[in-house]
Amino acid sequence: MDAPGVPSGRARRAHSAAGPIDLHWETLLSPAEDQRLIILTPAPGTSAIDRLSLLRVLGHDDFVPAADSVRGAVYPASSWWSAQT
Repeated sequence: MDAPGVPSGRARRAHSAAGPIDLHWETLLSPAEDQRLIILTPAPGTSAIDRLSLLRVLGHDDFVPAADSVRGAVYPASSWWSAQT
């Protein structure tokens, strides 16, 4: 994503749940040019903002398929559920 001498650009990343996400990246250098900060934002005119919003909703939860959700079944607690209880 970060190419030497190129301060900004676009990159596409694939996510297993959200699909391809198009991002705009910009590199900021420290005054001494010994450190970099790479800023990623949703690429304008793409579905990236929707896909990133989907990831915010999905979080890190593990969802149980509907066919397996039977009364009395025991499933491992997701990180979200553990944090809430």
